[in-house]
Amino acid sequence: MIPAPTAPWGLSVHVERAPGPQFTWASAWPVGFRSEGPGEHGLAHLCEHLLFQGTDAHPKLDYFRRVEAAGGIANARTRPDFTVHFGGARATHWQEILRLEGDRFHGTLASADVIANQQAVVAAEVQEKLLGNPRGTYPWVDVPRALFTDPAHAHDGYAAPALAPAPTPATVAAFYRSAYEQARPVLWLRGPFEEREAVAVVEESFAPPRMEARPGRGAARTHRMPSPAVPSHPTGSALAWALSGPSVHKQFTALLVLVEAMNDILAPTLGATAYWGMFDEPCQMSDPWYVTVEAPGSPDRLRTAVRDLLSGLVRTPPAAATVEGWAASRLLTLRRPEADPVEYTVRRAVDTLLHDDPAFTQARCDELTSVSAADVAEAAALVLEAGWVVLPHE
Repeated sequence: MIPAPTAPWGLSVHVERAPGPQFTWASAWPVGFRSEGPGEHGLAHLCEHLLFQGTDAHPKLDYFRRVEAAGGIANARTRPDFTVHFGGARATHWQEILRLEGDRFHGTLASADVIANQQAVVAAEVQEKLLGNPRGTYPWVDVPRALFTDPAHAHDGYAAPALAPAPTPATVAAFYRSAYEQARPVLWLRGPFEEREAVAVVEESFAPPRMEARPGRGAARTHRMPSPAVPSHPTGSALAWALSGPSVHKQFTALLVLVEAMNDILAPTLGATAYWGMFDEPCQMSDPWYVTVEAPGSPDRLRTAVRDLLSGLVRTPPAAATVEGWAASRLLTLRRPEADPVEYTVRRAVDTLLHDDPAFTQARCDELTSVSAADVAEAAALVLEAGWVVLPHE
């Protein structure tokens, strides 16, 4: 494997040789919701979408047609701390795919009509996910705002853009310059090719990121939005706390088990759900991260239940077999992506970007099997002393 910068602008290429008929790729960029400045909402997610909308060399849909013709798929996702573009295809097309990827990041065009269209697509996607959450918009928006005071962590980079007007091409291009052009991304490649051969193709294909603002190309074709525009949420409450990131927190693995304990104990009695951050991806977060427990009913009821649970674990550590069950539950969700070659590649790229360790998540999986009852009790004591926020739904 060659973990080496291959361009002056800082792209780092990691090549993992894997014999077989498939090629997978993932480029992880340190650009997410937290990259947005004051008054900016949703630009990171919007840029993710725009990067699929065509270049001078490859007009809109040409990218997907070529990937699909190679027997492949491609997608991307934006998170608070990163954006990752990824996919898989037949290994015989790996050089063509890499050239397409390089062209996207260097040649994307931002015009008013395309931005308006993709703003509507993003809004529809967000609203669908919020409507799919039984408790509506609450955990996505209010918890970070209550936990954090600095704008990067407290602002809403996910839901607010569903109601905001589309930004101008100049605004989008300026954000792309400040975020993508200054980034040091990680590109992870996995397939049946030689390392130096793959690096040579990347060096040839990946120029520094660039996005060009252009006038509109005609009337915008709007995307049908779901109704209602802003989902309402039923009565409920949430409790959350923030701690330092998983790369530096000494009790991170024990806290993984503790959150599973909360789900196991509180779900039957309160209908509560405990999860990490916005997307329940505990290892794909940087400093700081947070945990939310939400449930129907009053905040006092939830606060009392959580405090009683934690105090009980501190007073009487759980049986070893119980801890093993909680650890096995989290281990199952952490290891699930390993069976999917594309998700495996995504994890490698993101772990390298966030933690400078491609095996960070795997190492946490290995540690889970050794978490003891005393470790869980210590983690419970830590959370008891953490600065909680407890918020009701309005």
